[in-house]
Amino acid sequence: MPVAATAKKPKATTEDAPISLRTEASLVFPLLLAVNLITKPFFARHAKEHSLKLNEWRVMFLLAERPGLTASEICDLAGMLLMNVSRAVRRLERMGRVERTVDPHDQRRYLLRLTEDGREVFRRLAPSALQREAQLRDSLTEGEAETLIRLLDKVVAGMRAAPNGD
Repeated sequence: MPVAATAKKPKATTEDAPISLRTEASLVFPLLLAVNLITKPFFARHAKEHSLKLNEWRVMFLLAERPGLTASEICDLAGMLLMNVSRAVRRLERMGRVERTVDPHDQRRYLLRLTEDGREVFRRLAPSALQREAQLRDSLTEGEAETLIRLLDKVVAGMRAAPNGD
């Protein structure tokens, strides 16, 4: 008989009782699920091929649109922790995809830009990102998409205004 079948189950205590956040009533859980479902296929397909992590893609995404951002500005725009942005930037620099230069107006700041290699990787991945965007939009009517954007903007503004909302 297998050991697992003969092992006694420990007695359940009140500390073992499940703590339910009620995912079916949560606002956070569907947002996390949506982000995971949106990013999972993209990264399953591209992460290994391009040696790219999700936070690195987020940094590249912003720098492709707004060259010359600082790490702090990326944090503000993406709602990311500075530690995660710094780690992504360091790795992207080592891979030759991002370069940092001293801000000529403030010697304490570093401006970040995609290198030619970084722009090339971005150009190769952008069509897949746009395809995911189109798939998301296809699941909604135009009015629903506009409403979703408006509601998400409101949620983001509310979270930024909340204590520790950063």
